[in-house]
Amino acid sequence: MDSTNSAPNAMSVDVEDYFQVSAFAPYIRRDAWDRQPQRLEHNLHQVLEIFAEHRVAATFFWLGWAAEGQGWRFVNDGHCEPGARLLAMQGPIVLEAGTHVGANAVIYGPTWVGPQTRVNAQATIGPHVVLGPHCKVGGEVKSACLHGYSNKAHSGFLGNAIVGEWVNLGADTTVSNLKNTYGSVRVQLDPDGVPEDTGRTFHGPIIGDHVLTAVGTRLLTGTCIGTGAMVTLSGFAPKYVAGMCFHTDGSAQPYDLPAFITSARRRMARRGVEPSEAMIARWHALAQRAL
Repeated sequence: MDSTNSAPNAMSVDVEDYFQVSAFAPYIRRDAWDRQPQRLEHNLHQVLEIFAEHRVAATFFWLGWAAEGQGWRFVNDGHCEPGARLLAMQGPIVLEAGTHVGANAVIYGPTWVGPQTRVNAQATIGPHVVLGPHCKVGGEVKSACLHGYSNKAHSGFLGNAIVGEWVNLGADTTVSNLKNTYGSVRVQLDPDGVPEDTGRTFHGPIIGDHVLTAVGTRLLTGTCIGTGAMVTLSGFAPKYVAGMCFHTDGSAQPYDLPAFITSARRRMARRGVEPSEAMIARWHALAQRAL
């Protein structure tokens, strides 16, 4: 409906491929549809871009066969640049409100891209990925969950991983999700704990909130990084990285808490968010544990 005109207008679109129209019925049998070259995905993207340019909304009526074959959907103002590919053969792809997929990025389903999340150009995402809301993601990501306001904007691999909120992984931060022996991955979740066998062959890092990594950071299978850690190491990070500390090749120094809070406020303010009193109290408690 175009609200700029005084007369009401409605737009609807029948979503089907060229060989599915009734005029081709005598020439292309129903059981031969899956062997035909498909143009639907490319043409539908063009239609969506034209509608977005002219601020036009429409109702899309999907042919059942086409909907099952594509398995992806946009929700409010999602945008894909030219060359972006959504491959939903193994599961659905959902792009929530305000998402942006850069040129030549590839997303494999099942994948959920949260509101206001940006997938950078030439990224490879999925399958089995959850992003956002408000994330910036590049490089290669598979079998991973990034919580809100976290960035992995540059090259590097992230797989079989859990990433908290307000994390920033520096350029070329890369993780291992598979041991060279193909054995089961062990994870240490507490500084004084014993590594536990996960029973999993594939297991990447577990990264707490407000973690920052320097460029070129390398994380081993099953690495656990505590909340608020800054990792600036020239070699592999240890399997357990204590939170609220600044980790360098020489030492791990507890943060000056006021400086940490100032830095966190600065990062959050860029997204229009203010830390709650409960969050600040939690930072104080974690900082005490790090001393």
